[in-house]
Amino acid sequence: MFALLATHTMPSSFTFWKGLFLLFISGLWTHRLTAQPVLVIDSSQMHVETGLWAEWLADSSRRLTLHDVISPAVSPRFRLVNTQYPNAGYTLDDYWLRVRIRVVGPNQKPGEILFLENAFPIATSVDLFVLDSTGRVLETHRSTSCSLGDRREVPHPHFVFTMPVRPGQTLTLYVHSRNEMGLQYLPLTIWREAAFDTYTILLHYGWGIYSGFALLALLLHLLLYGFTRERRYLLVGLMVASYLLYETSRGVGLGMRYLWPERPWLLSHGINLFFTLWIFAYLYFFNQLFALRQTAPIWHRVFIGLGLLNITLFALSLPDWWVPRAALLVYQGTPIMLTMFALGCYVVWQGQRWAIYYVVGTGALLSGGLLLVLSRSGLLTAMSSNLSAMALSGGTMLEISCFTLGIAAQSRRERHERRVAQAQQREAALLNQQERQQRERQETEARLLARIDERRTVADNLHDNLGSMLFSLQLRLDGLSRQPAISTDDIQSVQHLLLQAHQRFRLIAHNLMPDEFSRQGGLAPALTSFIDELNLVSTTSFGLYVDPKAQLLPPNTQFALYNIAFELLQNVLRHAQASQASLQVRCPTSTLVLLKMEDNGIGVAKTKLTDSRAFSTIRRRVEQAMGQFQIGLLAGGGTRVVVELPVGPDSERQS
Repeated sequence: MFALLATHTMPSSFTFWKGLFLLFISGLWTHRLTAQPVLVIDSSQMHVETGLWAEWLADSSRRLTLHDVISPAVSPRFRLVNTQYPNAGYTLDDYWLRVRIRVVGPNQKPGEILFLENAFPIATSVDLFVLDSTGRVLETHRSTSCSLGDRREVPHPHFVFTMPVRPGQTLTLYVHSRNEMGLQYLPLTIWREAAFDTYTILLHYGWGIYSGFALLALLLHLLLYGFTRERRYLLVGLMVASYLLYETSRGVGLGMRYLWPERPWLLSHGINLFFTLWIFAYLYFFNQLFALRQTAPIWHRVFIGLGLLNITLFALSLPDWWVPRAALLVYQGTPIMLTMFALGCYVVWQGQRWAIYYVVGTGALLSGGLLLVLSRSGLLTAMSSNLSAMALSGGTMLEISCFTLGIAAQSRRERHERRVAQAQQREAALLNQQERQQRERQETEARLLARIDERRTVADNLHDNLGSMLFSLQLRLDGLSRQPAISTDDIQSVQHLLLQAHQRFRLIAHNLMPDEFSRQGGLAPALTSFIDELNLVSTTSFGLYVDPKAQLLPPNTQFALYNIAFELLQNVLRHAQASQASLQVRCPTSTLVLLKMEDNGIGVAKTKLTDSRAFSTIRRRVEQAMGQFQIGLLAGGGTRVVVELPVGPDSERQS
């Protein structure tokens, strides 16, 4: 400028002021360059984080070029970052970052290569422009993500540029970052070549170990499912598989670089798609694990709502211009992880101690995810990109391990509960079998005793009734055989004895023929037929009333009533000396039947009313039917007997 002014004649007034203005602007620009902090790299530094020496500029229009940002109109808008790892958080803006460096030191080798690394691997494109101290562009480096063809100068998961630097040279670096995911994170590091090689090896080893662990976990759970058919192992395997798909779209970008490099839609939306699938697998696993539909319907409805939220947020991630897709990942994952953690705590609080594994696993994943979110959003500025990614990876590894242990603990508990339940069932079955055998023994004994009683009754009837009559008949015939002549009265006397014997025989036969009782049609027809026969041959006039509902009684109960009525009628004929008697059968309720016998005979001695040996046959029959027996005297003379029998399965079985 000064040389130009010296070799020309005095300019006009306008030209003079124009030159003075240009000189002033150049001075301001030179001051701006000299005022910018300079990152000095000496030979003892193997790598340097550039954040504290960097300035940045947001480009909301996404149209600024290098010529624009170095112009006097735009350059002053750069602001110091003041953090170790520049992070603008979730935004759709492009960002320009500027840093001045100077390499010094006696051990600096001429032509030694430095590497500039942007350790945020999912940026869309990162461009590097190297300017010298005069503002002249020395080098231009352009690098893109897999979604734009993965053009990178150095084959590395991150964006890495080479910078040949001469000792003592001062350079200004302009980095232009564009990210369709809606997240601007610029952790720029300058490496020396040897240190960068070591760092790259360790980085790949770390990702290899992590990916190998996830693949082994997937294979392990599939094998466990194949051997045990435990469905929970399959669900964890599906969850791990969906997470592996998500990992292929972030980190080292294996999916984008090798699996679907020719599919633009997956390259742009793969992270959100596979993250959504992973969240769905997570929701389904917990829903099935705790059987929420059956055990906790409210939680089940909450999970359905979270699934709908997951679908909605994924749909919002499809347009590139609306909401930052990286922010939507946070909105998807955070409430779901918090809900899972709360559900695990609730189940543990309910007494299911095995669920502590799921609480720890979900808590580890939640902690790793929150550290990553806080780091990516700019709220946690002291954590590097690699460290925040490792936090999520470590939380995932711990989560998978805890889930595996949780399934094993839950399976052991369920097997123990099944063994206990089976033991209880066997014990209950044995107890039921013993009770059944005891009941069968009691029923067998009762039937045996009933047969003995019946035989005793038959023997008593034969001895007391038919036997005595036949003995009298024998004596009468013996007497007649010694008489020289038999009169008509003698013959009538024998006929009378035979008639009585026949009557006693029919009474006994009626008491021994249940099949005949059934053929007659039940209680009412059998009693009616029997009373009619008695009225034909007996001097006692019998009345009968049978409640129509008695025909609906169980057959055994009807037969028991018939036998008891037979004994009562026989007692009247043998002992009452009554001219009239009545028999009534009533059903006052559905569970009770009454049998009442009244006569106008000579009654019963009062001593027999309280003697348990009296009416022993009747008492025995009533007890067999689980009934009650009462006997008393009528005011005008005669006897009243009341029998109460229960109606039901127990009484029917006992009868």
